[in-house]
Amino acid sequence: MNTLNKTFRISRVSPGLVAAALLAASGLSHGQGHPPGQDFDVTKLGSFSPPNTRLVEGGPLVPSPYMLVKSAAAQAQGDVVLIEPGTYRESGVFAGDAELCAPAGGTVVLGNVNAGASTTLRVVSLNTHLAGSSVGGDFGLGTWQDTARMYDIADICIASPWDFVAFSEIWDDALFYFLQDEAKAIYPYWGTGFNLSGDLEHSGLAVMGRNPMVTLQYDYDDCSQETCSGNDCLANKGYTMSSFAKDTFDIVIVNTHMQAGSTPLAILAREGQLQCLGNALLVHMAQNPDNVYFVVGDLNVPSGGNEYHDHLRFNFPLFNDGARNAPGFVLSEQTTNSPINPLAECFDCDTVDLRLDYILYTPQSSDGSVRVMPRSTGRYKFLGPPLTGECDECPNGRDITTGEKSDHWAVEGEYEIYRP
Repeated sequence: MNTLNKTFRISRVSPGLVAAALLAASGLSHGQGHPPGQDFDVTKLGSFSPPNTRLVEGGPLVPSPYMLVKSAAAQAQGDVVLIEPGTYRESGVFAGDAELCAPAGGTVVLGNVNAGASTTLRVVSLNTHLAGSSVGGDFGLGTWQDTARMYDIADICIASPWDFVAFSEIWDDALFYFLQDEAKAIYPYWGTGFNLSGDLEHSGLAVMGRNPMVTLQYDYDDCSQETCSGNDCLANKGYTMSSFAKDTFDIVIVNTHMQAGSTPLAILAREGQLQCLGNALLVHMAQNPDNVYFVVGDLNVPSGGNEYHDHLRFNFPLFNDGARNAPGFVLSEQTTNSPINPLAECFDCDTVDLRLDYILYTPQSSDGSVRVMPRSTGRYKFLGPPLTGECDECPNGRDITTGEKSDHWAVEGEYEIYRP
């Protein structure tokens, strides 16, 4: 049953029902007209990490709203979804029952796609671990069929619909230039962070896209905080900021790779990097109030822990976690670093399942004139023709064969950008 232009006081949405409806809950309020159960809130801007977010650093996790009705409904599984009054562009198919409610006297419109101009942005972020013939490759950063993997990564990008591709850990400059040359018919515009130098290597950051862009490079060492620890000081930890326009919308994407590790010094250095980037973005956003922003890359912050809810969330107060706000988030299905990936153990014997790679987005521009809605965000595996090579780490000195193209799985997302 298509619910377009139908009116409901309370709508119980059945599996397969398309949510494009008008909900008018006249006289019905929170807690009335439905059996007891957990309520899931939906607002136009959502929150950093629904269904639970910290309101103060170090405080308890408290219920927080979703941005999408279908995301909340996927979690509800028969419970109640309370929707902030207003007009929503989204529509979708629900996999299970959910009761949709508007507050007493409120009206909610779902599936309104006629309210202002819009465009779609598709972005992907991949930590490549391509050391190649760089200094780091010669001194222990680890290599494994790097040239062949580079060409396979280029082929995957060419065949994919992404507007913007962000890479980290391309320490061999030539590998990126070969990759970009292979993909230039689809992604003619590019930029790097190769001028950002660490003790041994540059940042390894590079981007390419379909739209003309300006990419600037920034060094965390320019901040007052301690910004690297241990071996991570060998390669620069910095970020690139790419600005471009698509269909009259101004978009800024930051690509970064942050301090690795779980030691107190590593966490302290990573917190300094988060503070540095977060403060820089607040300044940039104030100067460009009609722009929308994305932060992508290997942030090395394990999802769901104290560091995630405190350091990441509070240093990016105007951002949402894309995967948490998109439909169908399950943490175990979104890990980007895993021993299941043979290349992960090939480079690091101690690899464990962690979600370390992110797409963060601003749900609206600073002036409120532009909104961003996640259609999907999640893990993406760069897979291609199997390759065989010798591992430096695990299994030590033995050959492995795999179709994986990096030790990390990527994260990709599709976002609708529109004027409400």
